[in-house]
Amino acid sequence: MARKYIGIDIGSTASKVCILEEGKDPVYEVLPTGWNSKITAGIIKEDLEKKYGDLEDSAIVATGYGRISVEYADEVITDHLASLAEEHLPALADNVNGIYVNKQIIFMGRPLRHGGWYP
Repeated sequence: MARKYIGIDIGSTASKVCILEEGKDPVYEVLPTGWNSKITAGIIKEDLEKKYGDLEDSAIVATGYGRISVEYADEVITDHLASLAEEHLPALADNVNGIYVNKQIIFMGRPLRHGGWYP
């Protein structure tokens, strides 16, 4: 079975899901976020598991206002990082297949010294 790449954007009014799977057309879904983004994240997960089975081998990225509600996401991307990626990624050469991004990790209200980026 091909690995799935799933992007979840939980906004304040609408939630968007994009599923990429090798050899298949992208699948897009939009649903209202409702009052509770955590419930919406749960509905999205149930729907994905119903349609695609176990998500264990999937790479899941969450962004948007409710991104922290997607507890099953492998990575969370802030709106600022997403806008930087949108601005700079198109300029990369075709042979680039990865980039390194420093980020500051906050733990218990303080920056983690060895988390990739420290002020």
